[in-house]
Amino acid sequence: MVSSVSPFSRKSRLAELAKVAEEIAAGDRFAKVPPITGNSDEARLAKAIDAMRRALIDSDAAIAEQEADREVQEQRRRSMESFVAKFETTVSGVQSSLSQAATGMRDAAGALAAQAGTVAEKSAQVESGAAVATNEAAVLAEAAGQLDQSLGDLEGRVARAAQVIATAVQMVDSADSTIRGLSEAAGRIGGMAHTISDIAGQTRMLALNATIEAARAGEAGKGFAVVAAEVKNLVAETEKATSAIDGRATDIRQATDQAVTAMNAIGQSMHEVNELVAAVAATMHQQSAASRAITDGVRRTAGEADSMSASIREVADATVQTRAEAAGVREAAGELGRQSDTLGQAVTTFLDDIDHGAIRVGIVHSLSGGSAVGERPLKDVLLAEIEALNAKGGLLGRPVEALLYNPRSDADKYAQLADKALGEDRVQALFGAWSSTSRKAMLPVLARHDGLLFYPSQYEGAEADSRVVYCGAPPNQQLLPAVEYLMSAQGGGFSRFYLVGNDTLYPRLTHKVLTDDLCRRGVPASSLRETLLPVGADDWSKVVADIRAFARAGNGKTLVVSTVGGDSNFHFFRQLGGSDVPVLTVSIGEAEAALLDPKLLSGHMVAWNYLMSVDSPENQDFLQQWRQRCGDPKAVVNDAMEASVMALRLWAQAVEATGTTRPAEIRTALPAQKTRSLTGFDVSIDATNNHLHKPCLLGRLQSDGSISILWRSAGLIAPEPGIAPPVLAQAAE
Repeated sequence: MVSSVSPFSRKSRLAELAKVAEEIAAGDRFAKVPPITGNSDEARLAKAIDAMRRALIDSDAAIAEQEADREVQEQRRRSMESFVAKFETTVSGVQSSLSQAATGMRDAAGALAAQAGTVAEKSAQVESGAAVATNEAAVLAEAAGQLDQSLGDLEGRVARAAQVIATAVQMVDSADSTIRGLSEAAGRIGGMAHTISDIAGQTRMLALNATIEAARAGEAGKGFAVVAAEVKNLVAETEKATSAIDGRATDIRQATDQAVTAMNAIGQSMHEVNELVAAVAATMHQQSAASRAITDGVRRTAGEADSMSASIREVADATVQTRAEAAGVREAAGELGRQSDTLGQAVTTFLDDIDHGAIRVGIVHSLSGGSAVGERPLKDVLLAEIEALNAKGGLLGRPVEALLYNPRSDADKYAQLADKALGEDRVQALFGAWSSTSRKAMLPVLARHDGLLFYPSQYEGAEADSRVVYCGAPPNQQLLPAVEYLMSAQGGGFSRFYLVGNDTLYPRLTHKVLTDDLCRRGVPASSLRETLLPVGADDWSKVVADIRAFARAGNGKTLVVSTVGGDSNFHFFRQLGGSDVPVLTVSIGEAEAALLDPKLLSGHMVAWNYLMSVDSPENQDFLQQWRQRCGDPKAVVNDAMEASVMALRLWAQAVEATGTTRPAEIRTALPAQKTRSLTGFDVSIDATNNHLHKPCLLGRLQSDGSISILWRSAGLIAPEPGIAPPVLAQAAE
């Protein structure tokens, strides 16, 4: 049968198919294969080329998964190295401590042995001194007994001496009285002697007178008679006096005799006293001897006591030192025990670490399929952050290990892999999801496992699940501020809006939010249009034609607002073919722009919370480190990558703050954390809705693929996801 296709047409189709095949061979997995119907060779070739393209996409997925497995194994290897290094460090420290403790115990044991010898020697000296002191004490006791007996004798003799002395005193008193009487008698005798003396004097005078008268003799008769009479009288007086004197003399003799007798008694008493004194002296001599013996014994005992005291002090010192050495031995033994426990714990920890010691997180991002172009860089930047975190010692003394899950751009697989990650693999946190459909599919899984997801993408709002940290922006932090600026005179004065996107949750709800906002600003319905195509659509020609027709039909400047995502952007911008109608896209950033022809994107605009052209120290430092790690001086960073970086850093801070990786406690601690964003702001999580406070930046795509900043918000914009706190509380329940 002859073909109805002309050779020219066939040649043209073959050339077109060859061009597509060359593009696919060059790595463009989104090159559009021209639709050729029928069973012609060209049609079969077109189908084969498209099948090859899809097979290459599947092959890319398999290669990406193998690469992810290698990355996981490399992380596991580094974790093992970290565990081994930590174990070696611990064991080395334990060995050093054990060696020091053993040396300390040996030294202490030697010191204890020496002290034991000293104690034994001093104890022997104390024992010898105690024996001597015992003997001296016996001698002292005997001498004390003798002294006590002597004192008893002395007491009796002293009593008798007291009696004798008392008798002597009485006799002396009697003798004294007698002698006093004798003295008085002698006094009276003396008086009589005076009388006799006077009489004798008178007698002499009478005798003289008689002599004189005798001389006159004549008449001697008369005179002598008178004299004779006087003499007689005197003689009589003398006789009386003599008689009295004789009596007195007798009295004196008697008194004298009594005095002699008394004195004899005194002498005898004094003799007895003398004997008693001699006896007392002898007793005192014995006492003195006994006292000297006691003194000598006491002195010797004191000497022995001093010696014993010195020995006891030395024994006490030795005991103190021994106690100290014993304490040292005890401490060394305790240290040995502690180090043994440490070693045992280190071994247990090491074995436990080998099993599941790393802190596991899950990265759920597509490495193949339509959304891989946006998600693969997020996986890469998260691994870089984890690597940097582990280089600083990890978290809580443990390395962080990421398990990679590839949903292959299938929304249902995000939930399946999240269930595996939180259940079987026991990850502590999830970082991932891309589209709102994939995120919402994961919510029941998060509730079932009480898990925690850090979501990096911008989304439509109207959600605030307590188990999700929304690191991307709702419309009020991204799309709405950018459109408001573009409606202003300074921003271009756009007044007509064509909304285009994929027919998925995010574009539908985001378009509704934007439409409501534009209507509130006075934009009429006639100035609004919306078109949605299925995910993966590759024919946007009709949409492009409708956009140009809409722009020509109305008055005012037209702005296309694109929520087209994934690989659909390749087809949309290729078919749009220029910037005669400006596009504001919220799904193309630096990473996506690097994969598209810059000429197709030049002049169009983007709205994000981060742009790589931000001139902040934090951004410049991060870019330098990122490019150094990638080995590519042109490596790019985009909004979702920055959101992923902040997500991991906030999670790590919460782990350090709480000392645990349990999601429930991490959720409670997250609002108190802050991290410095690459835009130079201190970013935190809003406790009422689990969203980040973020700035808004409007940029223009350049012909070299870069994005220049046209406008930025004055500061951070508070998140308004369009859900009240009670709903959040209910979701938390």
